[in-house]
Amino acid sequence: MKMMVVLAVGAASCGTTVAQTPADAVRVDCAAFARTRSGEWVVTKNTTVFSGPDDATADRIDLPPGLIFAKNRFRPNGVDLADVLDQHCK
Repeated sequence: MKMMVVLAVGAASCGTTVAQTPADAVRVDCAAFARTRSGEWVVTKNTTVFSGPDDATADRIDLPPGLIFAKNRFRPNGVDLADVLDQHCK
């Protein structure tokens, strides 16, 4: 099952956080990430992170399988991707 998460610094609704301003949004496919034993995140399949108000105008960041990252290493649009995954992808 494919799950897209919208993260922003803002209010929550039904487990998904909604952007306060268009520049805050970061969207990921949780099914494309897995947590390592050391608590980092690894990309499990080709995926795209969208950073911006909507897919038409968002920055697109393509991530390849095998990429590993932890907190404060990848911050699209100023939002820590590890925090997005920690909060919304189990």
